[in-house]
Amino acid sequence: MAVAGAAFLSEEDDQSVRPVLRSAGPEETDEALGPAAEPSSPRGTVLVADDDDGMRETLVDILGFSGYDVLQAVDGDDTLRVLGQQSVDVLLLDLAMPKRDGLSVLEVLGPPPPKVVILSAFEYYGPKDIDHMGLGRKVTRALRKPCPPVELLAAVSDAMDELHRGD
Repeated sequence: MAVAGAAFLSEEDDQSVRPVLRSAGPEETDEALGPAAEPSSPRGTVLVADDDDGMRETLVDILGFSGYDVLQAVDGDDTLRVLGQQSVDVLLLDLAMPKRDGLSVLEVLGPPPPKVVILSAFEYYGPKDIDHMGLGRKVTRALRKPCPPVELLAAVSDAMDELHRGD
């Protein structure tokens, strides 16, 4: 299902996609890896906002394989469009994007905003800039690119936990 330039991984898509945990040898078949894990109920919805196609697709795969419903946005304007059309629990936000940067997106997020995890190289803005602009209260965690998948998943999981606790 496409939403204004964003892609949504449906449960049907999740059932047909399985991560490759290791390479099969020439005599091994797909069955040698065992049955695909049964998809569980979605863990929540994450919007990945990043203008780098490769980075965004990698993040979508990591989050999708971990049981999240995942939406995508390619720039700040697209991010706000998706947020206006879909319910999102966690926004994984890059700061350096075209049309509208991540700080501009943070400025206009209204209540109730999704939990925000920043994933950025911090080339132009740093965590101190975010705090100085008074936007730190809207950010659950800030991670520096590149980030190990386990750290990314922990940050998203923590944000989901905060959301469910009402923090």
